[in-house]
Amino acid sequence: TGDISVGGFTGVNEVTPIAAASNGNLYVYARPNITGSQDIRTIDNVTVVFAISPDGVYLWNVPLESKLITYGGASLDTVSIRAYGDRIYVFHDYKETVIDRNGSVLFTIDGVSDPAAVDGQGDIYTVAPMGVDTLSESDPLPEGGAYDYRIPSGVVNAYDPSGHLMWSQDI
Repeated sequence: TGDISVGGFTGVNEVTPIAAASNGNLYVYARPNITGSQDIRTIDNVTVVFAISPDGVYLWNVPLESKLITYGGASLDTVSIRAYGDRIYVFHDYKETVIDRNGSVLFTIDGVSDPAAVDGQGDIYTVAPMGVDTLSESDPLPEGGAYDYRIPSGVVNAYDPSGHLMWSQDI
C-alpha cells in the first residue's frame, strides 16, 4: 500500500538494486551486465524499466536509451526509480522520464542534474546542471569531468504534472 523507493549507484565494489514498489507492484530499472574492461568507457545501450504485479505477473516493460559510463566493469552512473501516485519517475542520463502505471512514457524532462522532487499535486522540481538554464529538447548539454558528471547549478525548474514548465528560478 505504501511507496518504497531504492535509488541505485553501481560502483566497482557495490551493487544496489534499482527498484520501487507501490500498491503491491514492483518497478525495476534493469541495466545490462557490464564486465571486463578496467578502462573508463561509454556504452550506448538500452536499459529497461519493467513492472511486476503483486501476484508475480510480468505486466510491461519500457526500453530507455542509455549511455552507461563504466570503469572496471561497473557503472559509474547514478540512476533512480520512484513510484508516486499513479506514476513512475525514472532518473537516467541526466533526464527524468515519467511513465504511467500502464507502461506508457508520458514525457521526459531533459537537463536534470539529479533525481527530481515530486510534490503531492504531481508538480515536478528539478535542478539544472551548471551552465544550463531552462532547456529545450534541442539544446546541447555541457559535459563535466572524466565521468560526464554534471555539477548541479542554482537553477530550479518547476513543471506541472503534464511536464510543462511552470517557472524557472536561479536561486
